[in-house]
Amino acid sequence: MYLSINFLLSNRFYFQIPILYFPKSLLLKVFAFFIFPTCAGHCCLEICPLGGNEMTPEERWGRVRGIAADAYRDGIDMLACVEILERGNREETFVPIRDAGGGLAMNRIRDALFWRILFLAMRAYAPVRKGDKQLRAAFELLRDPEVSRLAYEENRADLDRAVDLWKLAETDERNASLSHYRNKAAAHWSELDDGRELPQINDLFGFARSTATIAEKLAAGTGVVMIDIDHQVEAFRESADALWSRWA
Repeated sequence: MYLSINFLLSNRFYFQIPILYFPKSLLLKVFAFFIFPTCAGHCCLEICPLGGNEMTPEERWGRVRGIAADAYRDGIDMLACVEILERGNREETFVPIRDAGGGLAMNRIRDALFWRILFLAMRAYAPVRKGDKQLRAAFELLRDPEVSRLAYEENRADLDRAVDLWKLAETDERNASLSHYRNKAAAHWSELDDGRELPQINDLFGFARSTATIAEKLAAGTGVVMIDIDHQVEAFRESADALWSRWA
């Protein structure tokens, strides 16, 4: 059951916490235990369906499929940026650009591609809030067996593989390192936590590729896209080669 918890404090402050999956069997217990006024804070808690209406398993499955299609496109975008960066970072490409006076502009192009990869990769793992459509939202929906059972049997292996890869990515050290860097040096500007080191660019490229593979398997497992993502990226490789070859 898809729910949100609504808090009203002292009749002045209101905030909402979404709960993506909530077993119906626990609903009565939650009402009995949590819905009460407090004398000190006049706090009242109520539980209601997220967005005002509970989605059916079929609607949630449709949402998973929509997220899978978006994530697949993000995967292509990330891999394309990686290919463009790698090809533009070759000595036979960069040195002529630098010698021609284009080094400063080239650095900005590389930075822009780097940040795009970082943002696309790390938003997939961001906490889910109401209305969110990042990759994590799909896997939280799939925790409900009423949703995951709707997958076609011929796509089940890909869906199970996507879930397994997602679990691995969640505990991947690169995930924590890149997420911390994104929060401290990209989305915000702050000191890194003590003991934290800057992630290496190969960490970003490798983790972006892993995330794209998860998106690919999810898209295949939900039946929305059955094409190997590497085939989609080939056109960007050729385009990157055409671009940088002008300087080789």
